Amino acid sequence: YIHTIADAYTRLEDYKSAIETYLRILDFNPQDSGAYLGMGVSSISLLEYNEAINYFHKAMKLDRELKNQDVIVSLLGSSYAGLEEYDTAIDICEEFLHRKPNSLWTRKVLRDSQEYGAKYKEIIKEN
Repeated sequence: YIHTIADAYTRLEDYKSAIETYLRILDFNPQDSGAYLGMGVSSISLLEYNEAINYFHKAMKLDRELKNQDVIVSLLGSSYAGLEEYDTAIDICEEFLHRKPNSLWTRKVLRDSQEYGAKYKEIIKEN
């Protein structure tokens, strides 16, 4: 039930309330990978990439059934790309794709990170 409330806050773009609600979920169940995933998504929307990265790492450790690994890895890669840490985003995506080569989301994040990383390096070289 409380997940539904947190998800509703996210859909309403009230990301701070969503995070507060996910934290309440973790008070009852500190092993809830979905709460960490939700907090990571909300943090990305707030452009708080470092926080998102921390939440996604926690979600990955707790997602023992590997239900959401491709989503988590893709969002983790996107968070590193948001920090302009394209090489890290690329490494994370490539490592995951060795284990799960059919992850379309991860392939997209990898492709975007490679493209933006190349452009970023070119701009730095020119300046």
